[in-house]
Amino acid sequence: MSCGSILREALKNEEIAIIVLYDEPGIKLRIDLINDKELASGEGVLWQFFAWIHHGSFEVNTDAFTTFREILTRHKGIVSNFLGINYDRFFSKYNATLIMSPSYVTKRQSIKLLGEILLDRANYNVMMAYVADGDNLKLCMKLLRNDSKMVQYEGFHVFKVFVANPNKSIAVQKILILNRDKLLAFLPPFLAERTDDEQFQDEKSFLVHSIRNMPATAVETVSS
Repeated sequence: MSCGSILREALKNEEIAIIVLYDEPGIKLRIDLINDKELASGEGVLWQFFAWIHHGSFEVNTDAFTTFREILTRHKGIVSNFLGINYDRFFSKYNATLIMSPSYVTKRQSIKLLGEILLDRANYNVMMAYVADGDNLKLCMKLLRNDSKMVQYEGFHVFKVFVANPNKSIAVQKILILNRDKLLAFLPPFLAERTDDEQFQDEKSFLVHSIRNMPATAVETVSS
């Protein structure tokens, strides 16, 4: 059994997951003394996964990403709190290191995991923060034009969250309105070969309808 497999088995235990999330160099953690409201330094075990995924061999990269995904999806309440507190540091590193990775496998897996994180009800506040950021939307729109069809497809599932959000931030509205004509021309033929994917076609039609019906200028919403 590999070290990754052993750790993934251990991560089924909530206390182990907490230790991995809140680990800090030189500090011996005690579960009862962990301050889950304190910002992470970005130097603990969890943060090392970014380097292992980005710089490792294919085998190390794949195994590290599998474990990373396990950490971020198994114990939802704990992870949601951690991501909320460490939102800026975590997603800045996630976008720059994983979403923008030159590795096709890393990029595709990371976009898919991002979609899973954002669409999980436990991460509602995290999702709302992510889709309010105009820079995140710009990054996502670039993914729609990636050379890989699968990267485009995974990127679409993140892009749709920005468009479907009824309380779009002013920044997001401005970008969508500025690019409205281009998007309305781009989306209908986008991945047109996926004719057997009815859900995808329905979602694409919904996005086209939503973008077409946005106001001429950005307007304040309840959450803006």
